[in-house]
This record gives sequence, C-alpha cells and structure tokens, in this order.
Amino acid sequence: MPLRQLLTLLTLLSAIVMVLVACSGAPAPQSGSSPTTAPVASGGAPTMGTVPTAATAPTAGPAPLSLVAVGDSIPFNSRDDCPGCTGFVDRYAAAILAATGHPVKVQNLSQHSALQIDDLLQELKTDTKRRNALANADIIIVGIAANDIAWNRNDDPCDGPTSDNPDWSKFNATCAAAAAEIFHPKFESVFSQIVALRAGKPTIFRTINRYNDWIGLPGVNIPREATNATREVLDAWSAMVCKAAQANGFTCADIYHAFNGPDGLTPSPDLIAKDTVHPSDKGNEVIARVLAGLGYAPTTIPPTVARPAADTTTAPAPDTQQLAAELDKIFQDLTTANQFSGSVLIAKDGQVILSKGYGFADREKKIPNTPQTVFRIGHITKQFTAMAIMMLQEQGKLNVQDKMCTYITGCPQAWKAITIHQLMTQTSGIPDNSDAFNEKDITSSLPLEQMIADAKRNHPLLDSQPGETYNNNSMGYLWLGKIIESVSGQSYEAFLLKNFFDPLQMSKTGNDHNRADLAIGYADQQPVALGQNNMWVMFSASGLYSTVEDMYRWDQALYTEKIVPQKVLDTVFTSYVQSERDGYGYGYGWYVSLDKPRIVKQPGHINGFDATIRRYMDDKITIILLTNQEDSDNGSFANSIAEKLLGK
Repeated sequence: MPLRQLLTLLTLLSAIVMVLVACSGAPAPQSGSSPTTAPVASGGAPTMGTVPTAATAPTAGPAPLSLVAVGDSIPFNSRDDCPGCTGFVDRYAAAILAATGHPVKVQNLSQHSALQIDDLLQELKTDTKRRNALANADIIIVGIAANDIAWNRNDDPCDGPTSDNPDWSKFNATCAAAAAEIFHPKFESVFSQIVALRAGKPTIFRTINRYNDWIGLPGVNIPREATNATREVLDAWSAMVCKAAQANGFTCADIYHAFNGPDGLTPSPDLIAKDTVHPSDKGNEVIARVLAGLGYAPTTIPPTVARPAADTTTAPAPDTQQLAAELDKIFQDLTTANQFSGSVLIAKDGQVILSKGYGFADREKKIPNTPQTVFRIGHITKQFTAMAIMMLQEQGKLNVQDKMCTYITGCPQAWKAITIHQLMTQTSGIPDNSDAFNEKDITSSLPLEQMIADAKRNHPLLDSQPGETYNNNSMGYLWLGKIIESVSGQSYEAFLLKNFFDPLQMSKTGNDHNRADLAIGYADQQPVALGQNNMWVMFSASGLYSTVEDMYRWDQALYTEKIVPQKVLDTVFTSYVQSERDGYGYGYGWYVSLDKPRIVKQPGHINGFDATIRRYMDDKITIILLTNQEDSDNGSFANSIAEKLLGK
C-alpha cells in the first residue's frame, strides 16, 4: 500500500498509543551519530516506561521509514546538555512506529552548536550529505528557532543599538512583530528549499517554534517588564516561524504554549535541563507529545509550489509584476505626501498582487507598517457579527425572523416587535446611546453593561418604527452580539475565535480590549491615544482588530463553504434596504451594490484609524486597506485601484 494511504489510515490509531509512547523514559542513543531505528516492541507497540532500542529491531515486517532531523541543538539532544535524556526526535520516531507499525530509521543531522538560520540556509545549498538525506526522507523535522531572536541585534526595531543591555520598556507586540519579520523571508526559504528537495513525494513535514527559557530560572529574579518583553518577543517570533512553515507545507508544533501556557508567561523549569537552555527529559516528552498530536498523515506538495525564497512584500506572477509595481508606486507617492499610512493587500483570482506596509506603525520609534501590523477595523466588525448570527441560524438555534426580545431580557414594550433581521439591516429604530459610554473607565467592560441597562431604562422609545428607516449606527449590532452570547452560551469573543479565527488561522484578529500593542492611530498628523475609547463598549459593532493578511484569509474563505453553505453566503450578500451610499443597498453586515459589477464592501472608521475591505465578486478582486491615519481617503484609493484592475 502506498505510504500516503497507509499512514492516513493508521493515523486514527495515534490517539490510542500516543500516551504510551510519550511516557517512555530510558536513555536514547547519542544524537548526531549514526542512524538508529525505532523498532517494533513485543505486541507491536512500545511498552510503558521503555524506549525501544535498535538491538530489538524486527527481522520482518513493514519497510522502515526514514526520518531526518536538521537544525540547532534543541533537536540534537546532547548528553552534555541533558545527561540520560531521550530526545524528542527519537520519541517521535517511536510514536510513528507505534501508530503505523513502520520502524523508523532516524538520521539526526542537527548540530550541537549555536546554529542560526543563515547557517542552515548555507548547509542546504552546499552540504551534499544533508541534501541527499532530506531528498530521501519520509519524515522531516526542522528545529531552527532558538538562536536568532531579534533582540540580540543592533538593528531590531524595539531598542536598536542598546540590545546588549535591552531597554525592556521599549518592547511591545508591534515592534516585536517587526523584528521577527526581518527573519521571515529566510525561514520561508529554508522550508521551501527542503520541500523542493522532496520533489513532490509524500512527506511528513514538521517543525517546532521556540519555548521561553528566560523566565523561571532557579535563583534568577527577572524584572516584570523584562518578563512581559520576553512574552511579546516570543509571541511574535513563534508566530513568524509557524507562519513561514505553514506557507510552505510544513506543520508547526507549538511547543511555546505547551511549555509556557496560553499566556506565554508560565515558567517551566521542570521542562528545561540543568543547563537552563535545552529541554529536560520531561521537556523532550512534552515536545514529542505535541508532535504526535499532529498525527502522521504525509503531505504531497507539487514541485511547482516550493519556492527558493520568500518575499512577504510582493509576490506577483510575471504577468502582474508591472501592475504590482504601478500599485506600489501609487502608495509610495501617497505616503510621501502624508496621505496614507497603513497596510495594503490587493488580490485577483486568488493571487496576491501586492501585500505591503507603508509609513510607520509608530512614528516616534520608526516602527514600519507591514502586512502583519495590527489595526483597529471599526465597523468591519459587523460582517463577523452578521455571519455569526447566520451560523447560529444554520445550526437551528435561532431564525432571523425571530423577535430580538426572545433572547434579550427586560426589553421595553416598544422593542418587542423588532426582529433579528431588522437589527442586521440597521432598520430596528433603536436609538444609539453608545456615545455617552465610549470614554468611560477604559480598563473595564463595565461601561458596556451600563450602556445596555441605560438603553433599556432611559431610551425605551424608538426613533422610527421597526423596518421603516435605515440608520447606520452601532446599536443594532451591539444587540446582535448579546443575542449571540445568549444563544450560543459563549462569549462573543469565544464564539468568533472558535468558529472563524481559529479555523481560518486568523491569529492576529480578535476583540480589542484596549490593547497597547496595536499600531498607533494618527489624526491631523498627531498621535491619537489608543486608550481614548473603551473598546469593550465597541463590542460586536466595531470592537475588532486585524491585519490585511488575516482579512484576506477571511475574504478567501467567503468564496468557499468553509464557514457556511453557499445559500447562507447568498443571503448575506443580498441587499434588503437602500443605504445612505449611492448605488448601494445594505445586506447583512455589508454594503451591496445595486448594479453591476457585483460589489460588497464595508468601511471601518474609528479614532485614529480608517479601514476598508472591498470585494468584486464576479471579477474575484479583493482590496483591503487598513490604515492608522484617520483622514485617509480609503474609499477614493479603492476606487482608483479597482479601475486599474478592471482596465477602465
């Protein structure tokens, strides 16, 4: 049976045997030496408390698989670093054996050195032994995330030349992401070159990110600001490594959060060896468990997909390079004229033409905008809220023709005729009282609940009869957020994370609880304090943040049935009422063109920020502009881009 079919079938067994394998504890052969084989133990699986050794290899049975590990000293597992430890590479090989019945021949070609990404790139170009081993490997593990952390550099965007004695107060998520992005093309190049060596053959591609070995050191008192800084750096660094891996067909094992918890701040001294750097025996066990939890199904990547180097700025096909250059110049000129500061993603037919940042996310610190910079997106939030309602309807938990007061307690009498549909189309007539609470106690969600209570108590009358008048404000969508929580039994934030952001790998999108690590918003060329608004109050109407890359993932999913069936998408993109914009009606969370070409769009404006997403449905054109410049004329810019793409 072919490797792909066999491993796919046997992957189902992995959950049963994973615990047995991960608990193995006997010393492994010295890594970095001659190849070893993880054999079949008595009964076909490793026994509790032991790791099989090469001496007990079977004389007959399934053909062995080849596992090759490359990288730094984390996968190497030196006896000097962790005496008597069984490395995670050997543990993972044993887990594959137990799950599939295939012995695994291990070649651990990682190095007991401070190997960095440039060194591995050079090896991939010149080291014949490694190239041949990788070309013939059924399973490949890359561990190269430990030695290039950006704060060791004098050009990192956080504290620059003071890196020998870091100024922790200057570290935040924005500059950490910019620092990590310096390395992104090199990591992409490593993964793509390895994939290319396999030339389209089925392969299990795995890599690991980096755990935090700076916190929790015995007898070491690290200042709180330094601890927080390490989290910001590791958040950005590990996300960058995994993003580069996933873009090239690798699956990334998230050992960072396995070691340091969901918040990245949990010390893990028992998972670190006595040298305070490398994983302990227990740490190796944890890494092996994370790897095993990813399953054992191989991936087949056509040779044409693998690329020798990555460019996160622009990656157009040859026939669109001129167009990309023209669009890039437009935004460079706008930036020079102080008319634009933000990030741009323009795509057609599923191909990104331009993805690039312009201007600065923080002008004082000279931190540039990039495609990974995080911005507030204002009323673009509404489309996620509307889709959540439609998902709940598809699940049979509500109907858009239900009365809102079915799910909201204590409704004023005048509200009881309002339907969910009217909330979605902004025709409910409920007055907007949110302005009175936008700047209250910005560190707490309490003003949101106060606003909800105030609306019921002090604003019981409607501005217009339900369904009679369209009015673009926040209140309808704030109430929709409360309905989502009532029906789903989850917080609004948790519902979106589970159903949209996690499945679509939108790792930099979420509810903004007055985060301090966003791009800084500017108005009239002056910074706007991020804490000016209480973002809890913005909630399900305008409370999200995102990046152009994440919004493009969302856009592409809306051409498929990954989230909801096509019939639901058709309902969302139907105009139900004339909007305030000429030529556009309003659907569910989107403005919908009334004539050809078929366009759906949504702007988002909030203090210091302006954003737009525009989708030309029939032409498969997507324009995403996220800016930290309040007076940015994104609507006009999008019009000009569309004309160029449509050849007008």
